[in-house]
Amino acid sequence: MKKKVDYLIDALEEVDERQWGQPGGVPLGHDRRVKAIIDVGDPAVPVLIDTLEKDDRLTRSVHFWRDFAESRTVLSVREAALTAVMSILRVRAFESRATGDISPPAAKRQAARTAKQLRAYWTKYGGKPFDERMMAVLTDKAAGQEMWREAAENLARLGEGAL
Repeated sequence: MKKKVDYLIDALEEVDERQWGQPGGVPLGHDRRVKAIIDVGDPAVPVLIDTLEKDDRLTRSVHFWRDFAESRTVLSVREAALTAVMSILRVRAFESRATGDISPPAAKRQAARTAKQLRAYWTKYGGKPFDERMMAVLTDKAAGQEMWREAAENLARLGEGAL
């Protein structure tokens, strides 16, 4: 499994999804490489968190505000890793607010903060089947309303698959 995850992480720089709307985002989760990591599931989570924190590579995907605007942002491997880990965990509490939010070089600190939060989440709730993980969040008095709401929604939609 480790070899497979490492191979898929290495392939994230080849992610080449396109932005189809404007303004809009790039649906990184539609890329076959990102989908393959999502299919691995929980065993990929620690490596994806490390990738989010430390990987400075870029993908082949480009984000733009409008086609007539001069600026373009080449999306980072970090964003592909964040997309994958959020899909595996089925939580949105850590996602960036817009495509390009954690692309290098401006947001390395944000990526490190997000990785730290994800690590804390994974340390506390990881290692359990998904339904048990969501129940642990629901019964954790320190989790907070957003996490409780999300866990309840995930349990209500159990069996429907990832977000």
